[in-house]
Amino acid sequence: MQGNKLWSLAVAGSLLYGCAMTGGAGRFQTVDLNGDLSPSTIARYEKEYQWLHEKGQCGGSMTTLEYTNLWPLGLLLYWQRGVVMRMETEGGPLYMIQNAYGFGPLCLLYVGDSHATFDAQGRRLSGMSTHSYVLGHLGMVHQSDHILANGIKQEMTAMHLMHHLINLHEMDGHAEVSLLTGPNPVGTASHGGHGGH
Repeated sequence: MQGNKLWSLAVAGSLLYGCAMTGGAGRFQTVDLNGDLSPSTIARYEKEYQWLHEKGQCGGSMTTLEYTNLWPLGLLLYWQRGVVMRMETEGGPLYMIQNAYGFGPLCLLYVGDSHATFDAQGRRLSGMSTHSYVLGHLGMVHQSDHILANGIKQEMTAMHLMHHLINLHEMDGHAEVSLLTGPNPVGTASHGGHGGH
């Protein structure tokens, strides 16, 4: 009976005070997802990859280098997740990094998610972020960018307010605003030029 009480207390404690899980990968270390990766960060990723490779924990062409899933106070007030994936390609490794966090009971109030892709030299190739307020019913914002073949950076922003009551979309100088879902006859569009930023 005493063992059951201790087990229940341990489970309740982990739910209340949080848990950090890394599995075979290392602890996630935050990096700037809006800029290039530093040479020291790339060196760390390759060192982690070699260690996992020697342990036989590389999963084919894609390997999880760093992973943390942390939720202090359970999922009641705060949650954070970060992961670094290394993907083998003909041109060398690509690194896909994601960081997500949320607030409120079961993250109902706000959830933010950002991820980006980097080449073997640490150059940022693309990125995307999402912000959701009250499960998207109050508002949701999507932003993405990627480098085109000609080297131009193309960016896109979409916002949905009051659960898609009002929609705003902007890309390459072209903006659209509509009511309810788009395309919608109740709305407007403008074009301010073509090209990247």
